[in-house]
Amino acid sequence: MYGYNHGRFTSPDPYNIVLESQNERNKEKAREKLTAYLNKPQQWNRYTYVINNPLSLIDPTGEILELTGTEEEKKYALKLLRDSLGEAGNNLHLVIDGGHTYVTYVNNGLAASGGDYGKVIEEIIDSTTSVEFQVTDNDKVKFSDGSVQSFSTYGGAITRAMSGTHIQVFISKTAETTANELFQGKMFGEDGSQLRANAETIVSHDMGHAWGMIKDDFYNKYTSLWGYQSWAKSNLVQQNQNRSVQVENMTRQRLGLPKRQKHH
Repeated sequence: MYGYNHGRFTSPDPYNIVLESQNERNKEKAREKLTAYLNKPQQWNRYTYVINNPLSLIDPTGEILELTGTEEEKKYALKLLRDSLGEAGNNLHLVIDGGHTYVTYVNNGLAASGGDYGKVIEEIIDSTTSVEFQVTDNDKVKFSDGSVQSFSTYGGAITRAMSGTHIQVFISKTAETTANELFQGKMFGEDGSQLRANAETIVSHDMGHAWGMIKDDFYNKYTSLWGYQSWAKSNLVQQNQNRSVQVENMTRQRLGLPKRQKHH
């Protein structure tokens, strides 16, 4: 509840990290949730809302993976997410709230039938970071800070951390063609074979970037470094690239495809 006279929220956020951890059957996942919460002291004040950023973010359930764009683009984005999860994708569902479209999961979740990649998507949804996912026909994308980037430079998909609590993931509808043209003769498997990208590996790759940014507190660590600490920034970027390949290989394994050697 918001008190207009006080200019503050007068009722606490119902999210309870203790109950959340106790209700989590997987002890490792419960510990990761608690650690992530403790590492972000901005969240400890339950009388704030979306880390004091209510003008650009909302939090209807405490679990944010938002689909943006036109209704057609949202449907296509949900299809890509479901396809990337295989059978587990049937457990993804939409929640419409205040004109926003959010992705959540039901039944036994995603890890039970989606393996390690299902767990990654669960962790993205369960995190307190807002991840915005859009699939578009455009050849360029405009991020929330006003910057514009071209898909052709990044192989049809771009993921950026806009703040410590907001990540944007954009994928082109022609990403498969763009990626295979850009990385032809450059992307190899662990067995030395030349690889090709498909829609499922591209989605999992960039969800891997988002997951890594959340898990490693990428934005806050990167922006805290001074210009002369370029080696440290480079290490952070390399770490995130490794995360993306790690997650992409989860999907490649499910599809029976050779695992990818490294990021480009």
